[in-house]
Amino acid sequence: MEGRHSLLSLVDSKIRSWDTTDTFETLDSYYKSAFDLMRSPKAKKAFDIAQEPEKLRDKYGRTTTGQGKLLARRLVEAGVRFVTVGRGGNAWDHHTNIFPNLSNEFLPELDKAYSSLLEDLSEPACWKRRW
Repeated sequence: MEGRHSLLSLVDSKIRSWDTTDTFETLDSYYKSAFDLMRSPKAKKAFDIAQEPEKLRDKYGRTTTGQGKLLARRLVEAGVRFVTVGRGGNAWDHHTNIFPNLSNEFLPELDKAYSSLLEDLSEPACWKRRW
């Protein structure tokens, strides 16, 4: 993250000389806010799913989808109001073996993770665990 931020600063410094509308100043304030949030102790704690019990991590499934939905729950608990969870990559765009892949791998994985997320979000304790 620090490397990306450094690269962005380098590129911005080259392009900034062309900006006569102060667009970069406005964008910089948004980037700074987002970057500060991502580096905050609260965010680091929310993203640390290793703090969850092994049994709960297994309940969600030890897959990208499962652990992503567990992370989504942690973000909601931390006060994030909008979370998007995907499987990663282009995993739902199938052109061959559509039905075997869906029935044997993708849908069972989704069912396990999504039902665990909904169960946890319906628990009153979920809404009390604000960091």
